[in-house]
Amino acid sequence: MTYKDANYWHIKDKFLKEKPRDLLANIVLHDGRNARNIPLKAQRDLKDLDEALAFFIELLQVLYKQRESWQEDIQKKASIAMINAALNHHLLARHAVIIGYDAEIFVLYRGCFERMSRALLFLINEKSAKDFWKGKQIMQGRVNSLISRELEMGRGKSMYEAFHRQFKEIWSNLSNVSHPNLSTLNFRLLKVEGRTEEESKGIDVPLGGMSGEAIVSIGIDMHLTYLEFSLFMMRVIVGDYFNRWNKKLERKMLRFRGKNLDITISNTERFLSAYKDIIE
Repeated sequence: MTYKDANYWHIKDKFLKEKPRDLLANIVLHDGRNARNIPLKAQRDLKDLDEALAFFIELLQVLYKQRESWQEDIQKKASIAMINAALNHHLLARHAVIIGYDAEIFVLYRGCFERMSRALLFLINEKSAKDFWKGKQIMQGRVNSLISRELEMGRGKSMYEAFHRQFKEIWSNLSNVSHPNLSTLNFRLLKVEGRTEEESKGIDVPLGGMSGEAIVSIGIDMHLTYLEFSLFMMRVIVGDYFNRWNKKLERKMLRFRGKNLDITISNTERFLSAYKDIIE
């Protein structure tokens, strides 16, 4: 995206006036050629991903259209700051996966999760929101603990129980596969012929920008999975805390809710297995 493109929808105040799909199309304008080069299945999956991204943008628009009601509310301001940051991470992940930086998108997914979890935390915990605006660092362990306490004590509905279970599973999974340790280096490098895996580990050819067709398809599928979890969080934020949920949004949400959340772990295992095949 060029500065001119960014100027079109940020500085000229187009964000609230344009349709979400038009905004997204402008943001990812320069990804078009890359997307045409990915496998047909991945192109179809990319359309689903873009629908989910457009819905995320639409929900953010819902919040901004009532800006006057929350701009003096420290908790809501902090929450929306995190939602903005999560959207940027999702857009970066979309770009990365279709140009072949698949192994590194886990770091971006983890960034999405951390920002969306803070968006939720700031609405239910005033002290955390105040600490955020004071510039204090809030560790993810504390974020997880405070959200868990809220979900366990204050919410008995089955939807929140499932949300809490998936919350913990996804965080654990992303932490394991995004941490920069020796075991994860294997999925970011191609082994040089004639060298053993131990001899190659951490020093041989990087995988950035080089991926097989299966990797691209699985990568897009996983991005949709993590984005759907972000949408689930937005359902809680927009619906429970901003009271702006309606039947139209619910119909759109039903297209995404629960569609892929239960296969997050298996998707990641398939992804890593595909990388092992390349390495070996």
